[in-house]
Amino acid sequence: MRKSIIIIFILFIGFTGCIRHSDQGLNKRIKNKSTLEKINLKKLTPNLMVNNIDSSVQFYKNIIGLEPVLYYPDSLNIQFVILAKGNIELMLQKKESFVDELNEFGDKQAGGTFNLYFEVNEILMVYEKAISKSIIIKELHQTLYGTKEFTIKDNNGYILTFSEPLKK
Repeated sequence: MRKSIIIIFILFIGFTGCIRHSDQGLNKRIKNKSTLEKINLKKLTPNLMVNNIDSSVQFYKNIIGLEPVLYYPDSLNIQFVILAKGNIELMLQKKESFVDELNEFGDKQAGGTFNLYFEVNEILMVYEKAISKSIIIKELHQTLYGTKEFTIKDNNGYILTFSEPLKK
């Protein structure tokens, strides 16, 4: 029995050494510029931890028209939803489900330390919908870089900025 444990231990040490060695080689290749140029990013879809799926879906649907394209599970106890409109996609996941997948968020509250930046057309229509359904963080204003923008806090505490390029 003791021999078996020693052999397993030796194999484990050897195996983890191989993983470390192979990871180091991978890191060296990734630093190579030609390899980095081959990476083609397809899209970025934020997954937001939310307190209540239904109210969060309604918030994004009412303000910018995002529509649910997938619910999981497809039942009364929804844990996850993908919302989409045009090229924009946003995932919302109930806190309990989110923490089950990524327990690092167990002691975190919904909301974030980032700003979701949406480029829209008809910013005045979006603004009119947003002012009655959210907390305005920064009023509608013109920027030095040629846009009209405003910033709100959604129903879970996430910060959203909406922007429209100025017409020339």
